[in-house]
Amino acid sequence: MRPSFSSHFFAIFIILTLFNTITISAKTNVRIINALGTGIDLVVHCKSKDDNLGSHVIPFKGSYGWSFNPNFFLTTLFYCHMQWKGHRDVYFNIYDENRDAFRCYDDCFAAVTEPAICLYDPMVKDFNLCFDWNKVNATGTSDEKSRKN
Repeated sequence: MRPSFSSHFFAIFIILTLFNTITISAKTNVRIINALGTGIDLVVHCKSKDDNLGSHVIPFKGSYGWSFNPNFFLTTLFYCHMQWKGHRDVYFNIYDENRDAFRCYDDCFAAVTEPAICLYDPMVKDFNLCFDWNKVNATGTSDEKSRKN
């Protein structure tokens, strides 16, 4: 006897529900670290399409972080406006699911320095994925990235 359309539909529904439960229930943590230098505060204002996290002042060696559930379509994007004394305003896509979902899994860390923002790579245990502020465009993305040696 051939399986009916409804049994195929039910099986697909169960698979999608399990996938949704696994991906959506897993919290992602993002943390921004101020590595600018002694006495330099970092001001960040981060947002997503759905959430405005407000402005936060991060002292040198301090950090600011939040948690969220990535959306079902795996298109979650958080971007931050950052500024500090003596530097122009900069924007950066601090969490881009296309870039970060399989790079940092549950915990994504970024260190803000004067020349660049560097993302933590848990495979090598280093902040080695760096984006030069001069090459980050107005949308918070960069066509060029560098890896520290």
